[in-house]
Amino acid sequence: SVESCATGGVASMGSVGDATAAMGIGSSPSVPSQSRFSSGKMVPSTGWIDVPVCETILTKDIKILTSVDGSPNSMVALKYITDGLLQQDRRTYIKVFHVYDDSKTYLPLHCTKDGLKLAVESILTSSVSSKRYQLSWVRKEKPGSTSEQICAAIASLPADFACMGFYGLKGPRTDHEVLGMRLCTNIADV
Repeated sequence: SVESCATGGVASMGSVGDATAAMGIGSSPSVPSQSRFSSGKMVPSTGWIDVPVCETILTKDIKILTSVDGSPNSMVALKYITDGLLQQDRRTYIKVFHVYDDSKTYLPLHCTKDGLKLAVESILTSSVSSKRYQLSWVRKEKPGSTSEQICAAIASLPADFACMGFYGLKGPRTDHEVLGMRLCTNIADV
């Protein structure tokens, strides 16, 4: 999960980690909020966020990692970030990440390392300043390592959010299903 590869768990109460957990990010919505009594008043023990923590969350620059492979789903994820989030908040930063494999000579031109880089650069340069994005193209280390490399990129940024398509060029899979959507292995691993 993103929580296990990016943060390693939830931090103590009053931290940004708890604030995100209280907002429902990375936590189970079925866990009820617990309260305790203090001086005759009911004081929530979970779900409470101190004002300084809220201000930190609201004023912090947002860092987003999006991984692309040239598939329509990954390009829609990139366009969502560039046309929506990067235009709404001028402090948002995006790192576009691609894991390539030179042995895949059968890929369409727009999905090759160089073709995809040109397409992504054109989308980004027409949307935002070059100070607000970074491109990272890395060679696939070993079979099945793409999700590990995505997790490492999330941790190294460190990314507040990761945005990627539900499945890649090979289409939906039947081995991972969440809310009726069939996910690719990389999404399920990340």
